[in-house]
Amino acid sequence: MENVIIAIDRKADTVTIENDCKLSTFITIGLVEGNDFYLKLEFENLEKDDFITLTKLFKAKKALKIESEIIKKEQFNISHIVVEKFNSVGFTNVTYECYSDDPDYSLIL
Repeated sequence: MENVIIAIDRKADTVTIENDCKLSTFITIGLVEGNDFYLKLEFENLEKDDFITLTKLFKAKKALKIESEIIKKEQFNISHIVVEKFNSVGFTNVTYECYSDDPDYSLIL
């Protein structure tokens, strides 16, 4: 990822993605140029069904709705993410590297 100014570095958190995938994670949040947020979500000790769900969400190639205890507590303006990188170690560990996305912002003029 490009130059990231880290605000939260690998803190334990619980995230909910697309309203129904609720998992424990380690979350890193930073700022990148353009006032977007960078997020790194590290999921560990996953069940096979969780791995399959995270893989399907990544392959959806759309902005994913996200909620997090830390995002809410810190009042970061993050409601959706776009997963840029997906890494896995077997079925048990998955890492998402993401940017925040505003689904209501249109580039059409």
